[in-house]
Amino acid sequence: MARSMVSEIGIGKGRFRKAFLSCLQMRHSQPDASERAIEELGDECVYCGISGTEERLQFDHLWPQASGGLTIIGNIVPCCPTCNSDRRDIPWEDYLRESPRVRARRSPPEVGGQIRKISIYMERHGQANKPTIESVLTRDELRLREDFNLMFHKLCSRMKRIGQRTVSGDPLLPLTKRGLPRPGAVHVLSRTLTGQRTTRRPPVESDCRPPSSGRTCRASRAART
Repeated sequence: MARSMVSEIGIGKGRFRKAFLSCLQMRHSQPDASERAIEELGDECVYCGISGTEERLQFDHLWPQASGGLTIIGNIVPCCPTCNSDRRDIPWEDYLRESPRVRARRSPPEVGGQIRKISIYMERHGQANKPTIESVLTRDELRLREDFNLMFHKLCSRMKRIGQRTVSGDPLLPLTKRGLPRPGAVHVLSRTLTGQRTTRRPPVESDCRPPSSGRTCRASRAART
């Protein structure tokens, strides 16, 4: 069943906000964090233990990016694609204890040893405490994020009312029959978001000269003939 436009906008809003936050966090990432993590933890999945020679390893954030986790040493660990996908937002300690994949490959003592190993790794690099967005981003970045969220919220609110009219009577993104914005629709939306009233352009004046000049345009001469 096809989703409604409102639900599509809601899904897109979350993805845009997540992507924008990720761009801000990338400014604080460490380019060599992945290599250093492998040197300290080994070339294997920290969860199930599968070797990097058997599967191409990825890197998982122990503290999720949504809660302020950065791509830095002490917060990323090598893991296989299956564990990276299965863990989702589950705390990494709970995933090690409860994952069927991990329990099938590691004994309980091995799981306990792996939890201690990862905890020491996080403490060594100052990542033992859960970060926050406010503690990671600078003041200017936080202000920029607030401005982006406010602007995007207004944009989504306006998009939900496509085909209707605002209080000022200006159309919002008039659509063609195929559902594509008509020419000039983005201009209308941008002026509406900034609080400027959109007015129609005055009619184009004819290039014919007034009769007092003694000259006539081609259209007038053609009509006479």
